[in-house]
Amino acid sequence: MSTPTTFHDFLDLPIELRYEIWEHATDTYPLSVTAEISTEENRLTHVSPPPAILSASSESRRVALKRSGWRKYCIGSPSNPASIYFNPHNMVLDLYLHVETTKEGLYENRRRITWTGLDAVLHDALRATQHLHLRSRDLRYHSDLLDWGAIEGICLDPIFCFELPNLKIISESYKTVEEINDGGCNRCEGYHSEKSCGIPRISCSRCFNAYRPTMLRSFWPFYNPQKPEEMEWHAREMRISGRIRLPIDDKQIAEWDDEDQKLRKIEEAEFQW
Repeated sequence: MSTPTTFHDFLDLPIELRYEIWEHATDTYPLSVTAEISTEENRLTHVSPPPAILSASSESRRVALKRSGWRKYCIGSPSNPASIYFNPHNMVLDLYLHVETTKEGLYENRRRITWTGLDAVLHDALRATQHLHLRSRDLRYHSDLLDWGAIEGICLDPIFCFELPNLKIISESYKTVEEINDGGCNRCEGYHSEKSCGIPRISCSRCFNAYRPTMLRSFWPFYNPQKPEEMEWHAREMRISGRIRLPIDDKQIAEWDDEDQKLRKIEEAEFQW
């Protein structure tokens, strides 16, 4: 068989073949989009550039948008506008938080993070996303968003004060989504076991957590005895072992929900006094 010496112009290829090439190129893009925010004045500092395939040609753009389900979300502020393209159903919004501190970089003197502040920067992108991944130089910073115990004197708006109806999972780590999906994160619950975890202890990372926003009955100190069925949003920590891959699939979420529902019934029974 002779080796071809010429390559025909791309536009001369059959349209079915061109579409297949564009679809394959679309499938190679990562399952995450990145935004970086400074907590000082809730300022956007960096975002992932739009996928190059969207600007290659009108044909590539049409095929890529149909194949991927990407949507354009305008974020930032009027003085610092930006946009990101992602599919909130099967991609992760990877959010790096530059947390400003007011004195010697101490955790206690940090500028607190709020959902209201994030919403002011991310707008519809935050409200649409189903899997949010948080990163910062200290995972304790995220307690402002997840833990009612961070409230001192005034309500800052952790997850139960700020409703995000589409949000399925909040994860946190020092690593990006791409680093985690490249095999950079293995986790086991409780006592390390190579049998369940599958890797040596030295390679096991516990610097990863995942939370499931869930509507729960209001507990103390916010429990209102006059409204025993009053519900509020809480971030329930998920028990995950083994190699981590994001976004967490719906089957794994459903299995965790079943186990957590049984645990909640036990907790509610113990809560009665």
